[in-house]
Amino acid sequence: MAQIDDHTKRGLDTAYSDTGAYNALDFAMEQKLRNGLTTSFVGRIDACSGKGSDDGSGAVSATQLTAQADASGKSLPMPSMSKLPYVRVQGGIAALIIDPVPGDIALFSSCKQDISGIKQGTDAPVPAGSYRQFSQSDSVMVGAIHTKKPEVWIEIKQDKTVIIHAPKGCKIESDETVEVTAKKVDITAPEVSITGDVTVNGSIKSTGDMSAGGISLQSHTHRGDSGGTTGKPQ
Repeated sequence: MAQIDDHTKRGLDTAYSDTGAYNALDFAMEQKLRNGLTTSFVGRIDACSGKGSDDGSGAVSATQLTAQADASGKSLPMPSMSKLPYVRVQGGIAALIIDPVPGDIALFSSCKQDISGIKQGTDAPVPAGSYRQFSQSDSVMVGAIHTKKPEVWIEIKQDKTVIIHAPKGCKIESDETVEVTAKKVDITAPEVSITGDVTVNGSIKSTGDMSAGGISLQSHTHRGDSGGTTGKPQ
């Protein structure tokens, strides 16, 4: 990482800072605002308390990636800040669950007041936890940036199509009816298994074999009227 040198130092006085009372006061106020207020920052996720679908959104520990510097311009070690809530795409009980993981790079927004008194289930105004303002301790992770190449995803495209890519499997759970309405449904798989009864309203066209109750559709036979068995279906 590049260090701040004599040509890139920030926050130092200028040739005009002490040329008058106004300039001196202006410089002091500017330094106070710069050093005392945090608006937002980019940080690295160190840990996440999210439990996926077993709980609501959790909190992360994060380290700011823009290091503070000493008077000589050398970067200082940055501590990890804990218990920072993160944003989940959710409304009511409906959610898209993608919890942060260590190593993610994210943008954090710092709140005006101490938000430590706001917990899961808080639905009425509560007093600020302290008199601190615009502190990194009261930051919220609002989204990931500089993300890695995804390996599992849901892509909603501008051509009005949706792609679900799940290399290790995809599971749909419901206690009620699952409905699929489409012009045509294509399934490409070496094997399709269905547990339960199957009702078809319409014809079945198959170039491969189908079995029901262990009986092959293409190779089953019947008992003949005069003994023996019939040939296979044609």
